[in-house]
Amino acid sequence: MKTISDKNRKNEGSESYRDFDLERIVGNMLISQYQAHILKSKLADRLAGWWILSQNREYDSSSFTFSHHGQKFKVSSSVVESTLID
Repeated sequence: MKTISDKNRKNEGSESYRDFDLERIVGNMLISQYQAHILKSKLADRLAGWWILSQNREYDSSSFTFSHHGQKFKVSSSVVESTLID
């Protein structure tokens, strides 16, 4: 990826300037998109056919909703405090 920074634009002889930080950022974004796609595919395969039986919850939860190949999925997680009885 060839870019020309502001200070190098004055010098027209530097057309081959490469912004390595920009290349790294774009590369990381592409990798993270690919990894998110793979994880969503695996999760969608595991969740297909499963339904949440009870929507009444007495605790706070965190949820993530996503769409994959035309199907919508919602993943919820929660932490409930409990005590052990000896």
